[in-house]
Amino acid sequence: MAWITTASFNPSSLTGPYVAGGAAAASPRSSAYPDWVLLRKTARISAFRNVTTAEGRTAEGRAVEASFWLVDPPGVSYFSVHCPSLQEDDFSGEPQVVCAEAAFVLFRVRFSFPSERRISTHHFVYTARGAAGPPSLQLLPVPPGVEDVKSHQLGLLPRGGEHYAVAFLDRNWTAQGDAWQWQFDAYVFSPETCSSLGLSEASLGLCDLQADVVGASTLGWVDISRGITLLCDLFDECPVVKYVPFPATVVCVAPYYRLTRHSAQCFHDVACYEGLIKFVEIGFDEPDCMIKGKGWRATTWIRNISWGSWRKHTRVDVANISVDQRYSALLPELWNHETHKLELKKLVFLLPSTHPERAQR
Repeated sequence: MAWITTASFNPSSLTGPYVAGGAAAASPRSSAYPDWVLLRKTARISAFRNVTTAEGRTAEGRAVEASFWLVDPPGVSYFSVHCPSLQEDDFSGEPQVVCAEAAFVLFRVRFSFPSERRISTHHFVYTARGAAGPPSLQLLPVPPGVEDVKSHQLGLLPRGGEHYAVAFLDRNWTAQGDAWQWQFDAYVFSPETCSSLGLSEASLGLCDLQADVVGASTLGWVDISRGITLLCDLFDECPVVKYVPFPATVVCVAPYYRLTRHSAQCFHDVACYEGLIKFVEIGFDEPDCMIKGKGWRATTWIRNISWGSWRKHTRVDVANISVDQRYSALLPELWNHETHKLELKKLVFLLPSTHPERAQR
């Protein structure tokens, strides 16, 4: 099964031969690269190269190569990683996409050294530069005082053209007098600068985070079962951390560490677009979801990062969603023999998905 990132990669500025396979497939095509692609989350380990290949080095000086193999949607594109000085067995798992925005891809590579009893983790940013020159691959430095950078602590924010910033948000539970609170340390990296900031915010309980671009200078770390931690005014001297809890839930969500049919991913989704956050929750008529023939309804809320509360946006019941009867031959499993109509609820409902560019609607 190919896992596909929800973030989009926009390589349309790339020029040159279009390569979608091995070395034998290096024949050009007349059109440019796709405007956007569906990118497989995990990489292949391969020494094949093409015009998208970029080279970088780890902190220990080992050469690393990254190449992208792009096809038009709905085909799934993928990327490959090669380290000339190491064998495939030296990789600790497959390299993995952390996030992708515009022409930038942030990914993780891990190497295993059994004789030294350690695993070496490295994060790189790949930049598709197009007419400005060949693509680049830049190693992210490890923030000072941080022993282990977790991928979910990183967020990528385009800044226009070839410029970008990567934010690392660390948190520790510390004592402040007679009270305890979260102490946040935010580190912001860009090819031009590297800065670190000390921030604090009280009473947050977060886990299983995923970073999303919220606005031109705001990143959000989403805990799909609870809420969003916002790092606002990212490029100011004094960025601010805000916590935005989701609206009160009406469904029974299992704890984040239990991946069941009652996990938050089965009921919730979030999309962010130009400062607007859209939250959707699915409620079912029966306790068990993801089964045929059960009713469900979708409720959406919206909230601008400057607002003080959520606003209920829409509510849709599956019973009120009509299906064009002309599709009865293609979708016989939706046919209700009593009403003589197609019913959408006869489909198995899997996961809600909200497109970022439609968050404002």
